[in-house]
Amino acid sequence: MPKPKRINRAIELLESGHPIYYTSGRGGYDEGKKMAATKADYINKMEHGAFDMKELRDFMRGLVDGGPTRTAHRTDLSPL
Repeated sequence: MPKPKRINRAIELLESGHPIYYTSGRGGYDEGKKMAATKADYINKMEHGAFDMKELRDFMRGLVDGGPTRTAHRTDLSPL
């Protein structure tokens, strides 16, 4: 599989004039791990409901552990 041009597939698609599709996740480690395999281009997390940093951090760790994505994009948690 070729190496991605950018860390974010949605940006690659928008730059090339393609539409992007999203899905939403509830949060937590298991949900993040599952969502790493989604066919959506981006995940809309925490749009509705209370802001929970622990839940978000666990979700992001699940994305890392479940990845890289099917397009070889990897979630980077270096600032966390």
